[in-house]
Amino acid sequence: MRNRFIVCTVALLALVPLTVRADLVGVEIDFTINSTYGGFPGPESFETDFVFDTSEIMFSDSTQVSYGLHSTSVRFNGATFNGDGTGGRLTYHDQVPFTPPRDRIGGFANYDAPLDGILITAIGFAMEGPETIFDISEVPFIPDITDFSEVRPSIAFTDGDDVFSVGGESDTVISRLSISEVNRIPEPGGLGLMAIAMFVMWITCRRREVDSARD
Repeated sequence: MRNRFIVCTVALLALVPLTVRADLVGVEIDFTINSTYGGFPGPESFETDFVFDTSEIMFSDSTQVSYGLHSTSVRFNGATFNGDGTGGRLTYHDQVPFTPPRDRIGGFANYDAPLDGILITAIGFAMEGPETIFDISEVPFIPDITDFSEVRPSIAFTDGDDVFSVGGESDTVISRLSISEVNRIPEPGGLGLMAIAMFVMWITCRRREVDSARD
């Protein structure tokens, strides 16, 4: 009976990794944009939180790899808005063909967030530095922020007729920037499946114990 209990316990524990969300990269950028271009009501401050899923490859070639968006939110004017769940991605670009070449990590997410007569449609960022920061074979990875010489948040918005973009180093002040591996939290659906599987496994083991006792 003891051996059966050990086997059942190991089997239950083996189910846990199947429900864990892997390879989530979080990027948090808080910044203020000082611009009135296109009717943007600057200065305006934003707190952004991006989580990208590097297990979902959106595009890949010899110099760049793009990954899908897992979740995102932005806070401004005392309100919080979530991304609309489409299109966003994180891109590692090795040796962008500028002069001189450079490495870049960039990302964006789409929104539908009203702000003083305009509608914010996307928020993005780009971090660039020397071409020696990484090789495309090394991605995905969590970079050292100090390796990048430029960090440029940007916002796309519309006034109902035209689409504009503001941001860049000259109009932006960054107050917080972090990149990290996000805690691997089980998905709600995975938790449900795990609970069902554990219950079935428990019933099976219990029946075996009862049958053994009868014998």
